[in-house]
Amino acid sequence: MLRVFILYAENVHTPDTDISDAYCSAVFAAAKCAGTGAATVGMSGPGAGIGTVFGSVILGYSRNPSLKPQLFSSTTLGFVLSEAMGLFCLMVTLLILFTM
Repeated sequence: MLRVFILYAENVHTPDTDISDAYCSAVFAAAKCAGTGAATVGMSGPGAGIGTVFGSVILGYSRNPSLKPQLFSSTTLGFVLSEAMGLFCLMVTLLILFTM
């Protein structure tokens, strides 16, 4: 893997730039892609959380239909918190990808 970066750095070498600068930029680009992928993994949690919330509401409503208003307010809170975590992960992913 290191050899690939060195070959890449030698290919982009121009008289104006140093090989170490090209090597550092290649390593930085690879680390940026790896960090973006790692931040994207956090997007899988909200999907499971939302499924769990709505599955629990269906079970609770089927056991006691008179608690529908209380179950709905708890469901809304659980959905909002799960979705917020997903949006935070998306925000971090986009920050890593486009600001560095």
